[in-house]
Amino acid sequence: MKRCSQFSELAPSKTRGYRAYLRAKRANGTQFLYQTFKDFLDDLGPRPRGGRLAKLDKQGNFEPGNVCWTTKESRQQEKKKQKAEREAIRQATTIAGFGGTHGPLKKVYAIFRNAKDRCQNPHAKSYSYYGGRGVEFRFENFAQFYKEVGPRPEGHSLDRIDNNGHYEPGNVRWASAKVQANNKGPRIQTPTSTHFARQQASTLLSFVPLEELINELLKPDRLLEARLKWEAA
Repeated sequence: MKRCSQFSELAPSKTRGYRAYLRAKRANGTQFLYQTFKDFLDDLGPRPRGGRLAKLDKQGNFEPGNVCWTTKESRQQEKKKQKAEREAIRQATTIAGFGGTHGPLKKVYAIFRNAKDRCQNPHAKSYSYYGGRGVEFRFENFAQFYKEVGPRPEGHSLDRIDNNGHYEPGNVRWASAKVQANNKGPRIQTPTSTHFARQQASTLLSFVPLEELINELLKPDRLLEARLKWEAA
């Protein structure tokens, strides 16, 4: 009965996609953040012929801005893209002198994809720290990237030499955790950080004389309040 009432509010041509809506809603391991089927259609529109529901960020949720209908043509393009990526790995293995698929090279390729993703995908977890602040990924393909950085040494990860620069030839390297820690940009302070709290306390003390602050804290009602809180804990 509920399903019929949902359909009655919509034009018949806009009911396509309800099965995809239900499958996504029942999917395990991800959150579905559309309240109703109508909200779902308002965001995506009716399902095109041959269309399939997909997430832009596969690790993300079913939510506005992260889902789309894929057509047969777009899926064919995705297959071509995957084929090109496999070819890029094959070329990189030739450059490295490896024969066939090599485990360490797959890890380097995953690092390449992650760096590209956080610069170009607004739904990526770290996008706000990279693409969101103007950092660009300027390598055309994995073969060019691998030719630039070479094999990854044990315990090293990808680093930009100029932390305010882009991922581009001449500005990337493999670096240890210690080197990267010394190369990080200024820390973003949040209201919950210890450093921020100390900064606020320091600012308060600069306006309130220490003697006045101590007298305020030692008032009988303040001491009683502190005692009651301590006993209740």
